[in-house]
Amino acid sequence: MKLDFFAGWFAVMAFYLAGISPAGGAFVPQLIAIFFLVAFGLIVRASHPENSSREEQKILFWILAVPCAFLSALTSAFYENFQLIAYSILFTLTIFSAKWISTKYDFHSLASLYLYACAFLVLTLVILDFDSIRVALSATQTNKGLFRLRPFGNHPNLAAHFIGTAAALLIARMFRIDTKPNYFVIIPLLFLFLTIILATSSRGSILALLVTSIIVVVITRPKEEATPTVLARQHNLVLFIALLGIAALVIWKSDYILEILDINSASRGINSGGTGRFQNWAAFIEMIQDQPLVLFFGHGFRSWSDEIAFDSDNSYITLIYEIGLPLTLLVTVLLVRVLINSIRNFDSVTMSPEIIAVLIFALVESIFARYLISIGNPASFIILAAFLAVQLPPHQIKPMSVI
Repeated sequence: MKLDFFAGWFAVMAFYLAGISPAGGAFVPQLIAIFFLVAFGLIVRASHPENSSREEQKILFWILAVPCAFLSALTSAFYENFQLIAYSILFTLTIFSAKWISTKYDFHSLASLYLYACAFLVLTLVILDFDSIRVALSATQTNKGLFRLRPFGNHPNLAAHFIGTAAALLIARMFRIDTKPNYFVIIPLLFLFLTIILATSSRGSILALLVTSIIVVVITRPKEEATPTVLARQHNLVLFIALLGIAALVIWKSDYILEILDINSASRGINSGGTGRFQNWAAFIEMIQDQPLVLFFGHGFRSWSDEIAFDSDNSYITLIYEIGLPLTLLVTVLLVRVLINSIRNFDSVTMSPEIIAVLIFALVESIFARYLISIGNPASFIILAAFLAVQLPPHQIKPMSVI
């Protein structure tokens, strides 16, 4: 069988193991490394060296891989936190890996590998921990507040982050205008992903998915003169059914939605200051203002976990603390520019809608979470690959069949 087929399945296993790693102990990260190394080795044998990236992706790559990682390692050494130097090196290797693999596979195929892994993750969770899913979906209150699903021991927001990324990919595929989507696979799988996200009660991921859905629907809406009539009607029918289903759910189960999302609770409700986020954001900003070196140069990747007793729950504020304000602004502006250019230049042949969906989801969710630039979870690699993806027509050879 072809090398790219084996490479794809090794990558699927690596994504899968990354998702269950909190429950798998210290041995799992070593297995992840082995699977990724084997996958990369096989990809080398089946690579397409003629590909090259656009200028925006080249600039973004060098800003991510060089200044951020170098400054993180330098500041970590300055503050004598040598464990964070190792993390900065690992981040650099991850960036280079994502950039390199994005020149070998078109993003649609790479996203398929991620979707397979997430499907296996969710099915494993249903088989092994169905009771927890059932309790979470019943909006059960405990002495510590709402019971939220923690898949494989992951934080609910982190689990919703990588499953939400997969849901964003499926939403984009549902509204592709260049091919007929496989609704019999996509819709049940999307329903399963959304169910798990709801069980985690991650409002940030749900909001990010809503924004992603709206933008994807708008940019992929078929034009009658450029699209076969049957496909245009099919697109409109799916959109109508989805909107009708959402409206029916909101009207029929409005009380349940308020309970499962903890809208009226004292600790997580609308009067909680963003579940304490607003207070943490203010404390983070105040602390950074009092440290000019940190404000301009940062304190090193992941250093907040050692220095601060709380999390900002905002990627942009966290990045200011880690790599400084100038680089944070530069990275954020460039990422937004890549997204805007991707939407502006969208067409179904040379621009994968999955890339746009992942970028929108990550940027919106990052307002309420700290996963925009990170490593160590299944979504981080695919998000980096989306940021750095080659915007070229799909390859003739794909690593495996796609959803």
